[in-house]
Amino acid sequence: AVLGPAGVAHAQQSPVVVLSPPSEATLAERGIVTFSLTNPTDEQMAVVTFETPFAIADDRLAGPEFEVSGATGHQLPYKGRQVRFGPPDASTFLIIGPHQTIRKNVDLAADYGIQAGGAYNVTYARTLRLMRASGVEKVKDIRPDEEIPLQAVRSNTLTIWLNDALMTGTSAPILDAGPR
Repeated sequence: AVLGPAGVAHAQQSPVVVLSPPSEATLAERGIVTFSLTNPTDEQMAVVTFETPFAIADDRLAGPEFEVSGATGHQLPYKGRQVRFGPPDASTFLIIGPHQTIRKNVDLAADYGIQAGGAYNVTYARTLRLMRASGVEKVKDIRPDEEIPLQAVRSNTLTIWLNDALMTGTSAPILDAGPR
């Protein structure tokens, strides 16, 4: 905490991470969640993209970023790609404006060991490299060996329900009308 006027403590606000179902129910039933990152402050923030789902343009992840567990509480293994990034430079930062929220759909079923329908709990818990206000202006000149402040963030825990038929790629049986 930083002491401000009259000795009042002011904690720097963390980015707010929220997991929610996507707007289309069929996407949610296939294991897709919407990841939202909000800057709750009056100043810009910059986060290293490859510590978030925003690192890669498709709905897939660059590495294990979520805690995913089945109905019995067992953690599911990450089975997606493992992209290696070098030290952060200006191009690896995502600038988030004051009170801005950015969103991305993430296909958890494609990246975690989800093989059947049912209930799964999902949480995003990471330590992000984060620049605030005056630090955002220095992003363009960042050096690979420069220390970037760390900030722990944790989302809500979202329970998702996957449709087994959508997971296995099956559909309603087609009735055979007999020989043709």
